[in-house]
Amino acid sequence: MKKITRTVTGAVLATAAVTGLAVSAAAPAQAATYHVSLSKWSAYNYADSAGKIRHFDRTSSSTIFAPWAGRAQTSAQNACWGGVISYGFQY
Repeated sequence: MKKITRTVTGAVLATAAVTGLAVSAAAPAQAATYHVSLSKWSAYNYADSAGKIRHFDRTSSSTIFAPWAGRAQTSAQNACWGGVISYGFQY
């Protein structure tokens, strides 16, 4: 599993390309850190994460959101969507 640390300024979405990875995102104004393990179908929100997250899949025509997940919980899609071109999590 590849770990990426990313600083996000003003953005509310973190997006992954093709493979599952762990993402940490911090917004300087809020000093909040999100520790998330991300795959095409789900996002696990670690206990040391700043708050709630939700997974999304993006197709060429829509964005499909999974339910919100608190700390130490998983936000997972309720189906396997065809034509996914990117995925990520929202906080």
